[in-house]
Amino acid sequence: MDVAIVTILISIGILISFFNLPGPWLIVIATLVANANSDISTGMIVIFVLLAIFASVVDNLLVIWGAKKFGGGKWGMIGAVVGLLVGILIGNLAGGILGPFFGAFMFEYLIAKKDSNVAFKAGLGTVIGLLGSIAMKVVFTAGMAFALVMAIR
Repeated sequence: MDVAIVTILISIGILISFFNLPGPWLIVIATLVANANSDISTGMIVIFVLLAIFASVVDNLLVIWGAKKFGGGKWGMIGAVVGLLVGILIGNLAGGILGPFFGAFMFEYLIAKKDSNVAFKAGLGTVIGLLGSIAMKVVFTAGMAFALVMAIR
């Protein structure tokens, strides 16, 4: 029974990482479930928790870095967050990618009064940072899942 639960948690963890959701944390939960019937080392659990924390922090920093790198300011970053929340609520995956772009663009253009080209670049940088954070999260989640599967084999 635990193997089925662990398998489901691992599968969902990897899948939701593609949607910029907290996949590494599901691998941590899968590790704790697997620990009930396997001898998972405390060190592995601690490392997984630290990796999940790291992935969560870097996830947010990459989006901010993308906006800043392409000329966005604080209004662009605020707009990206607002756009992400609205985009996910309205449009799911597409909204989760397009929302930060439009949010950063609109806040930079309308509130910060930046040129439309600068605002567009800030929005583009936000999307690049978001896609980078998704890629990082998928790699972390898949790596953790692989390590867990090898540990319980």
